[in-house]
Amino acid sequence: MHSKRATLIAAVIALLTVCTLGRSESSSRSFAIAECPRDVEFKLLVRHSCGYLSVPEDRTRPRSGSVRLFVLMIPPPDPRSRSDPVLILGDEIGAVPDYGKLQGEATRLHRVIYILDQRGTGHSRPLLSCPELERVSSDGLTRPAGDPSLRRELLEAVNQCRSRLAASGIDPSDFDLTTMAADVEDLRRALGLESWNLAAYGSWSRLALEVMRQYPDHVRAAYLDSPQFSQLDEPTEAALGTRLVLDALFRACRAQASCQARYPGLRNQWGSAITRLDARPVEAQTPIGTVLVDGASFVRGMVAVLEDDAELPRFPELVASASHRRVDIDIATALASQGSLCAGYRFDCLPHFSAGVYLSVLCMDQASFADPAVWREVGPRVPGVAHALETNPYLKSCSAWNVPRAPATVRAAVAGSVPVLLVSGQFDPFSPPALTPRLARSLETSFPIAVPGLIHNPLEKGGCQTRVRNEWLDHPSTPPSGTDCPSGRELEFAMGP
Repeated sequence: MHSKRATLIAAVIALLTVCTLGRSESSSRSFAIAECPRDVEFKLLVRHSCGYLSVPEDRTRPRSGSVRLFVLMIPPPDPRSRSDPVLILGDEIGAVPDYGKLQGEATRLHRVIYILDQRGTGHSRPLLSCPELERVSSDGLTRPAGDPSLRRELLEAVNQCRSRLAASGIDPSDFDLTTMAADVEDLRRALGLESWNLAAYGSWSRLALEVMRQYPDHVRAAYLDSPQFSQLDEPTEAALGTRLVLDALFRACRAQASCQARYPGLRNQWGSAITRLDARPVEAQTPIGTVLVDGASFVRGMVAVLEDDAELPRFPELVASASHRRVDIDIATALASQGSLCAGYRFDCLPHFSAGVYLSVLCMDQASFADPAVWREVGPRVPGVAHALETNPYLKSCSAWNVPRAPATVRAAVAGSVPVLLVSGQFDPFSPPALTPRLARSLETSFPIAVPGLIHNPLEKGGCQTRVRNEWLDHPSTPPSGTDCPSGRELEFAMGP
């Protein structure tokens, strides 16, 4: 016990030392140790300390206010730990990092772990949440996709949120990827680190890549779990990915003898489900409330329910039931619980979501560069997908959020020699592995891995892919070894009642 206490004290003293160095560099940028928030303490069973980085809200205006960014530090228990720490940028844009889930990374990687709440999210201040949108999300459950009145209510709610933030002196245009990348660099300098490794899960990989674009000399390596890339906006990628994943599931059923025998026309049944639900939507009762399921919401509900890897084997059964207008309770409940502003549009609807941050990044860095022609790739091959995801409510909100278009450089492919490990699940619609090699072509030292049988964030599932990541990070310029070990986890479909 005494040795553990001594190690923790030494880590805090070291952190305090670099904080002092950080304050000496610039009076407008500083790092200070602080008491950890109660919910963070509740989730952590490992040694840790907390602090806040203060940086200008707008670096182009020296007299602008400042933002405080929450930082969690977890030292490894191994006294012979590696000298290159890892900065974890978070799970999904706008969401709070899952501190409890990430707490074991220091032990697994034998490195100090820093977890940063990006500006506008989590325990960072100011917070860009938009509670005005919650009512709209709930009201939309009983209306058809693309309902004009719902869109008007959404735009009004977005206007209200933006006006409230502006009245408190917050400019949503200060919450883009370029600014956040500068925050990351300021944190590195404040901590006195020459270089570090970056880690990101899901859509925060866009920030990791922006840091690599702007500050490549200080990034030793990066691993991106379920990566997204700057060349393709998230709504378009989700549409393409959903089409690719559904195609893959249809093929997988056809290749499995028992599935092909039980559901010989699964693709046709999917088309029938869309047609019949569009013609006569189903009012499904769930423990949470009533939800209207038409063709578009069925597609989104399917995406939402398949976020759980354990639901994948039920895919043929869910489609076959819907072709007879019997909407499975799991699909209806996923729609009801996630709300009309999330299910199918974002991966997972984590609590304490900062919708303002999501809108700023989407509207500044992505949507303004979206190419409508790409939607033609979604095409009619899988009926309903294009219609379901063209109604993305966040895209419709950009006019009301009223932020400027980011420089065109944020849309360009990130190039360079920083080693990057790219881990995707085989059936992930938000990070389809079929697109990763093409989108990562400009990264000179990149290593894509697709994990069979899984969906989003395979590294959070543990197992072989995590061991591959751990070993690769010690020698990131060489290809990872043992990447074939998950190959036995092929999907086996359930045959239903």
